[in-house]
Amino acid sequence: MAHWMKRAGSILPFWKRTIPPFPVYWKGDPKNRVFLPTFWMKLVKPDREMPPDYLQFIVHKQMSTHDVKNYLEKIYEVPVLRVRTEIRRGIPFTKEMWLKYVRNPGYPIHQRFPRDAEREMSGVINFTDEFKVAYVQVPEEVKFTWPDIFKENKPLMEKALEERKKFSKEQKRLEKSKGSKDLPAWFR
Repeated sequence: MAHWMKRAGSILPFWKRTIPPFPVYWKGDPKNRVFLPTFWMKLVKPDREMPPDYLQFIVHKQMSTHDVKNYLEKIYEVPVLRVRTEIRRGIPFTKEMWLKYVRNPGYPIHQRFPRDAEREMSGVINFTDEFKVAYVQVPEEVKFTWPDIFKENKPLMEKALEERKKFSKEQKRLEKSKGSKDLPAWFR
Protein backbone atom coordinates (compact mmCIF):
# COMPACT_ATOMS: atom_id res chain seq x y z
CA MET A 1 0.00 0.00 0.00
CA ALA A 2 1.30 3.46 -0.87
CA HIS A 3 2.59 5.61 1.96
CA TRP A 4 0.17 8.43 1.12
CA MET A 5 -2.84 6.10 1.56
CA LYS A 6 -1.84 5.42 5.15
CA ARG A 7 -1.95 9.14 5.89
CA ALA A 8 -5.32 9.84 4.27
CA GLY A 9 -6.46 11.66 7.42
CA SER A 10 -3.99 14.47 6.78
CA ILE A 11 -5.71 15.38 3.50
CA LEU A 12 -8.61 17.09 5.31
CA PRO A 13 -9.09 20.78 4.52
CA PHE A 14 -7.38 23.15 6.94
CA TRP A 15 -10.63 24.42 8.49
CA LYS A 16 -11.80 20.88 9.34
CA ARG A 17 -8.57 19.74 11.00
CA THR A 18 -8.13 19.63 14.73
CA ILE A 19 -5.28 21.64 16.15
CA PRO A 20 -2.31 19.42 17.08
CA PRO A 21 -1.12 19.50 20.70
CA PHE A 22 1.69 21.90 21.51
CA PRO A 23 5.07 20.08 21.67
CA VAL A 24 6.29 19.14 25.15
CA TYR A 25 9.21 21.24 26.37
CA TRP A 26 12.11 19.45 28.04
CA LYS A 27 14.81 21.33 29.90
CA GLY A 28 17.70 22.00 27.55
CA ASP A 29 15.58 21.92 24.37
CA PRO A 30 15.84 24.89 22.02
CA LYS A 31 13.08 27.50 22.18
CA ASN A 32 10.04 26.54 20.10
CA ARG A 33 9.64 29.11 17.34
CA VAL A 34 6.17 29.27 15.82
CA PHE A 35 5.94 31.56 12.81
CA LEU A 36 2.46 30.70 11.57
CA PRO A 37 -0.35 29.86 13.98
CA THR A 38 -2.51 26.83 13.38
CA PHE A 39 -5.65 28.89 14.01
CA TRP A 40 -7.47 30.91 11.38
CA MET A 41 -9.97 33.78 11.48
CA LYS A 42 -12.16 35.21 8.74
CA LEU A 43 -13.61 38.73 8.96
CA VAL A 44 -17.21 38.75 7.68
CA LYS A 45 -19.90 41.37 7.27
CA PRO A 46 -22.30 41.30 10.23
CA ASP A 47 -25.62 39.60 9.54
CA ARG A 48 -27.46 42.18 11.66
CA GLU A 49 -26.91 45.86 12.47
CA MET A 50 -23.93 46.34 14.79
CA PRO A 51 -22.12 49.40 16.18
CA PRO A 52 -19.00 50.49 14.25
CA ASP A 53 -16.68 49.34 17.05
CA TYR A 54 -17.82 45.70 16.78
CA LEU A 55 -16.33 43.20 14.34
CA GLN A 56 -17.61 39.75 13.42
CA PHE A 57 -15.29 36.85 12.62
CA ILE A 58 -15.77 33.22 11.69
CA VAL A 59 -13.06 31.39 13.63
CA HIS A 60 -11.68 27.89 14.07
CA LYS A 61 -13.96 25.76 16.27
CA GLN A 62 -11.24 25.10 18.83
CA MET A 63 -10.43 28.79 19.42
CA SER A 64 -11.46 30.18 22.79
CA THR A 65 -12.20 33.83 23.54
CA HIS A 66 -8.69 34.15 24.99
CA ASP A 67 -7.19 32.73 21.77
CA VAL A 68 -9.16 35.21 19.63
CA LYS A 69 -8.03 38.13 21.78
CA ASN A 70 -4.36 37.06 21.72
CA TYR A 71 -4.48 36.39 17.97
CA LEU A 72 -5.70 39.91 17.21
CA GLU A 73 -3.47 41.66 19.76
CA LYS A 74 -0.21 39.78 19.14
CA ILE A 75 -0.32 39.21 15.38
CA TYR A 76 -2.31 42.18 14.05
CA GLU A 77 -1.73 44.59 16.97
CA VAL A 78 -5.44 45.42 17.19
CA PRO A 79 -6.50 46.48 20.70
CA VAL A 80 -9.41 44.33 21.91
CA LEU A 81 -11.83 45.24 24.69
CA ARG A 82 -14.15 42.24 24.71
CA VAL A 83 -14.71 38.97 22.85
CA ARG A 84 -17.85 36.85 22.74
CA THR A 85 -18.13 33.58 20.82
CA GLU A 86 -21.00 31.35 19.83
CA ILE A 87 -21.32 28.15 17.84
CA ARG A 88 -23.92 28.27 15.10
CA ARG A 89 -25.65 25.23 13.77
CA GLY A 90 -25.28 24.26 10.16
CA ILE A 91 -27.53 25.90 7.60
CA PRO A 92 -30.34 23.68 6.25
CA PHE A 93 -30.36 23.20 2.51
CA THR A 94 -33.50 22.54 0.53
CA LYS A 95 -33.13 21.39 -3.04
CA GLU A 96 -33.85 24.92 -4.33
CA MET A 97 -31.31 26.48 -1.97
CA TRP A 98 -28.72 23.89 -2.97
CA LEU A 99 -29.20 24.71 -6.64
CA LYS A 100 -28.96 28.43 -5.87
CA TYR A 101 -25.73 27.88 -3.93
CA VAL A 102 -24.20 25.70 -6.65
CA ARG A 103 -25.07 28.22 -9.36
CA ASN A 104 -23.95 31.25 -7.32
CA PRO A 105 -20.72 30.66 -5.34
CA GLY A 106 -21.03 34.14 -3.80
CA TYR A 107 -24.13 33.06 -1.83
CA PRO A 108 -23.72 34.34 1.77
CA ILE A 109 -23.29 30.96 3.42
CA HIS A 110 -22.30 32.42 6.79
CA GLN A 111 -25.49 34.46 7.16
CA ARG A 112 -27.89 33.51 9.94
CA PHE A 113 -31.00 31.61 8.92
CA PRO A 114 -34.30 31.58 10.88
CA ARG A 115 -34.46 29.89 14.29
CA ASP A 116 -35.32 26.22 14.80
CA ALA A 117 -39.11 26.66 14.83
CA GLU A 118 -39.04 28.30 11.41
CA ARG A 119 -36.28 25.98 10.23
CA GLU A 120 -38.57 22.96 10.34
CA MET A 121 -39.31 23.13 6.64
CA SER A 122 -40.13 20.35 4.26
CA GLY A 123 -37.54 19.26 1.78
CA VAL A 124 -34.40 19.79 3.89
CA ILE A 125 -31.82 17.56 2.26
CA ASN A 126 -28.67 18.44 4.17
CA PHE A 127 -27.05 20.73 6.73
CA THR A 128 -23.71 22.48 6.42
CA ASP A 129 -21.08 22.01 9.12
CA GLU A 130 -21.53 24.06 12.26
CA PHE A 131 -19.18 27.00 12.70
CA LYS A 132 -17.98 29.32 15.43
CA VAL A 133 -18.58 33.06 15.31
CA ALA A 134 -16.62 35.59 17.38
CA TYR A 135 -17.92 39.08 18.12
CA VAL A 136 -15.02 41.40 18.96
CA GLN A 137 -15.37 44.84 20.52
CA VAL A 138 -12.52 47.24 19.81
CA PRO A 139 -11.98 50.76 21.25
CA GLU A 140 -14.09 53.52 19.69
CA GLU A 141 -11.09 55.18 18.05
CA VAL A 142 -10.45 51.97 16.07
CA LYS A 143 -13.09 51.85 13.34
CA PHE A 144 -13.37 49.49 10.42
CA THR A 145 -15.43 50.26 7.33
CA TRP A 146 -15.89 47.83 4.49
CA PRO A 147 -14.28 49.19 1.31
CA ASP A 148 -16.41 49.66 -1.80
CA ILE A 149 -14.39 47.48 -4.15
CA PHE A 150 -16.73 48.05 -7.10
CA LYS A 151 -16.65 51.87 -6.90
CA GLU A 152 -14.42 52.37 -9.95
CA ASN A 153 -16.19 49.61 -11.91
CA LYS A 154 -19.72 51.06 -11.56
CA PRO A 155 -19.69 52.90 -14.94
CA LEU A 156 -18.43 49.74 -16.65
CA MET A 157 -21.11 47.64 -14.97
CA GLU A 158 -23.84 50.10 -16.01
CA LYS A 159 -22.54 50.08 -19.59
CA ALA A 160 -22.54 46.28 -19.63
CA LEU A 161 -26.14 46.23 -18.35
CA GLU A 162 -27.22 48.61 -21.13
CA GLU A 163 -25.54 46.44 -23.76
CA ARG A 164 -27.21 43.37 -22.31
CA LYS A 165 -30.63 45.06 -22.49
CA LYS A 166 -30.01 46.01 -26.13
CA PHE A 167 -28.95 42.46 -26.91
CA SER A 168 -32.04 40.98 -25.22
CA LYS A 169 -34.31 43.37 -27.20
CA GLU A 170 -32.63 42.25 -30.41
CA GLN A 171 -33.07 38.61 -29.41
CA LYS A 172 -36.80 39.17 -28.75
CA ARG A 173 -37.20 40.85 -32.14
CA LEU A 174 -35.51 37.91 -33.85
CA GLU A 175 -37.68 35.44 -31.92
CA LYS A 176 -40.84 37.14 -33.25
CA SER A 177 -39.70 36.93 -36.88
CA LYS A 178 -38.47 33.35 -36.62
CA GLY A 179 -41.65 31.88 -38.10
CA SER A 180 -41.61 33.94 -41.30
CA LYS A 181 -39.00 32.02 -43.27
CA ASP A 182 -40.41 32.99 -46.64
CA LEU A 183 -39.34 36.65 -46.17
CA PRO A 184 -35.76 37.74 -46.79
CA ALA A 185 -33.76 38.64 -43.68
CA TRP A 186 -33.62 42.38 -44.49
CA PHE A 187 -37.48 42.56 -44.41
CA ARG A 188 -37.72 41.13 -40.92
